[in-house]
Amino acid sequence: MASAKMNTKGVKRNIENEACTSYGHTVEGNKRLCISAADRRTEQRSLHKAKLLMSQVIRKLHSFPHSNVNEEFIQYIESMIVKLDATSKKKTTVGVFGKSGVGKSSLINTILGEEDLLPSGTITACTSVIIQVEFSTTDFNYTAEIDFIPKEAAELSEEINHFTRSDDTSPGQYFWPLVKTVTIKIPSGKSFDNIALIDLPGIGDFNKSRDEMWKKCLSRCSTVWIVNDMNRAATDKEPWKILTSCIKDMGHGGECNSITFICTKTDDINPTKYVKNYKLKDEDLDVTASKDSVEYGKQLERACILHRNEKAKEKVRTMFSKQIDIQNHFTCDEDFFKVFTVSSQVFQQREEECILNQEDTEIPKLWGLLEKLDNSCQKTSVKDYIQGAHGILSLIQGANSNASETLEVKHDVLRALKQNLGEELDYLKAFFIRQYDHLELCLSEGVTESENLSLETADRDVIKTKIKDARGYHRTLKALCENNGFRRTKNGLRIDLNASLATHMYKRVDGQFQNMFPQNGPVTGKPDKSIRGMLHRFNIINSDITELYRESPASLNLTFIKTQQNRLISKIEDDIFQRKKRIYTSLYESILCTMQQVYPEAAKVFGRNSFTAKQKLLIDHIEKSKPDMFTRAKTTMLELFENLTEYIENTLREELDSIITLALTNKDGVPLPDINQEVKEMESLASSFVDLQP
Repeated sequence: MASAKMNTKGVKRNIENEACTSYGHTVEGNKRLCISAADRRTEQRSLHKAKLLMSQVIRKLHSFPHSNVNEEFIQYIESMIVKLDATSKKKTTVGVFGKSGVGKSSLINTILGEEDLLPSGTITACTSVIIQVEFSTTDFNYTAEIDFIPKEAAELSEEINHFTRSDDTSPGQYFWPLVKTVTIKIPSGKSFDNIALIDLPGIGDFNKSRDEMWKKCLSRCSTVWIVNDMNRAATDKEPWKILTSCIKDMGHGGECNSITFICTKTDDINPTKYVKNYKLKDEDLDVTASKDSVEYGKQLERACILHRNEKAKEKVRTMFSKQIDIQNHFTCDEDFFKVFTVSSQVFQQREEECILNQEDTEIPKLWGLLEKLDNSCQKTSVKDYIQGAHGILSLIQGANSNASETLEVKHDVLRALKQNLGEELDYLKAFFIRQYDHLELCLSEGVTESENLSLETADRDVIKTKIKDARGYHRTLKALCENNGFRRTKNGLRIDLNASLATHMYKRVDGQFQNMFPQNGPVTGKPDKSIRGMLHRFNIINSDITELYRESPASLNLTFIKTQQNRLISKIEDDIFQRKKRIYTSLYESILCTMQQVYPEAAKVFGRNSFTAKQKLLIDHIEKSKPDMFTRAKTTMLELFENLTEYIENTLREELDSIITLALTNKDGVPLPDINQEVKEMESLASSFVDLQP
């Protein structure tokens, strides 16, 4: 169903903030946020000053006498500055998911310091659509944008809850089945400006279209928070099964580089029962108060909570260590997986009423995670702007010389850089050829294995011709045929015939993808296998050129070229991330394309023995399609990978050749204003972010 937004941009309205009062425990937390905010303000002041300097330069260029000689060059400089202003890093996205009722929305509310921003689940109500919360950098009002699936809807309710909850007690009064996503924007200056939190709904009530939306959102999450009730966190296997079932959407088919497991409702405990079950004594828990004192009960409850928290963390880490499928998709260092035990309810209470202190609730630790992500994103944005601005100023300054020896030096530099560009591209091309060959080998092995084993795997996992009692599975198979081979069970587990058929091909290519597109870890970890690592070693300004022209006026031109090279590589990296997801999911999509020929036919089969008839149709189609289905999937993936490598090579060649030519062959001695002061001030700003020497 095509999506549509009201008034083109979706519904947008102010939301009253009467209920958004401060929690008793947030005073210290706000101090912590203020410290982080102070650091951000320093960076923002640097960015503001850099933009003022560039504005001064533009005014000088406009006020300076123009001629045919400098007109074209000045226009180019202005276009570069406009592009620099338009460049913005996307927000870091944190996906929060878990089963309904475990406290996802309450956790997000607490993290944001908002009491009732997102609807918290009750017995009959829960989040039913994807909700994204982010901080607005331009608006001081609370706003919501509602993205609808159909083109029209009825008159909307004034309250945001009516769009995000389903309630059995009020049938027909809620619009959530028609809503695609809800984006809530909190007023600017309220904390994590570069973070977007996505509250992913409980996943047991999805049809295929909603599951596709869920997968799409998950695939753009940089980090994922798995939320589960403390009472089930250490023993519940379902979150791990759900996580494993969507790991491809997070890993090679997504952007995730870390996972955080959060155990909620830690204050929900019966101390007496807990002590009895674990056979604990007061001295085991460091409870020192007298049993007949008022303080004893508080000490015991706090001690039991903290004791259970540590036990839960140990068990969750042990369970993670057994998740081989997850570990095969990521570089699981000590920073990749973290466990927290939190209590949103206690954190909201006044300090004098609390059993736990602020640090015990571990909400501040989650703040710390978000602060780290936010600060990294902020720092990158500011650094990129200042670095780019310094390069532009260097180009202007370098164009002011008309000495004949300078022209000759620039010609030598141009020739050397173009030679280096050719050599670097040859080295990169040889790398791509090796990776293509490795990928082709993996895919060929996957094709052979799939032709031999995929039908057996699909029958065991999905089709199930060998089950004794088909009655319990008849509805599932019917749903599979009606939804292109897909079904999400009530407990959130995914049944997907297409994914089952792709199992063996993915098993073969996952290792190669981990080498070429590592989700996390250092850039230079495997420079001979990682595309990102190869891009970061790509450099047309080598040390010989740097030393030879360090004291020459051409060093200004080299500074400009270096900043433009860095900017270009950063842009290519972002594009690779998106193209990589398309390449990885192409196996699934190709197999789905082949299988879509049989699903409608199988869905039409009704009546007696229809279950067996559906099974036979599916099996016959798989058997008939095997010789072409997997080979076609292989060919598609290889073509997309080849397109990626050609894009990288062509972009580097064309863009850098143009940058080199412009920087080193523009007419020298063109009448340009004096910007020495702006250059010095920009260098001072840049010194705290990056070494700008070429």
